Amino acid sequence: MQTARCARASIAQRDDGGLGFSGDLLQQLRRRDPRVRRLAVAARGDAAVGEAALQAIGLSAKANPIRTGLIACTGNAGCRLAMSNTKQHASDIAAWCETRVQLDGPVNIHLTGCPNSCAQHYIGDIGLIGVKIQINEDGDQVEGYHIHVGGGFGPDAACGREIFHDVKAEETPKTVERMLKAYLANRTSAQESFLAFTRRHEIDALKSMCGQQAVE
Repeated sequence: MQTARCARASIAQRDDGGLGFSGDLLQQLRRRDPRVRRLAVAARGDAAVGEAALQAIGLSAKANPIRTGLIACTGNAGCRLAMSNTKQHASDIAAWCETRVQLDGPVNIHLTGCPNSCAQHYIGDIGLIGVKIQINEDGDQVEGYHIHVGGGFGPDAACGREIFHDVKAEETPKTVERMLKAYLANRTSAQESFLAFTRRHEIDALKSMCGQQAVE
């Protein structure tokens, strides 16, 4: 997963429209994974060859609006502080939503595993912070999230507001699907961003709109 993320990050768009590779990062990747070394050699100077080489190792040079705005911290696969497997759950959200929701622009979805918030969930259009959810009186727990909406930075700076509390990780893809569908169904126009839409409504109203959306 780490190699895949870094390989995507090493690919840059050249002025002529082809694919290039950033030098320092690529040097690190070559030492880390021989697949990336082969990819770099194959792709040099030829965008089509580069895309084919990416596909051969399970990556892509293209991203849909769901994946474009998706950010996750290391998660508990590599961080002892994290309370959830953010990278896996981000992948689950993308895989579930990208075939079910047709966005016409990116929505920033940030998943962070603990209150340190390395992925800055509080400034995401949709922000998920990892928690442990108790599921029975014996104290057994499962991974989950508190979900926030309407965070922003720069001229739109503000912390997101919590909309859903203690959502089990297995339920987050469908929850995000409902949120995105509610936005598409109720925005004033195609020009209204997810941020503007969520800030225009109170949390209870947003919850109601999400609850009206059908999911599989």
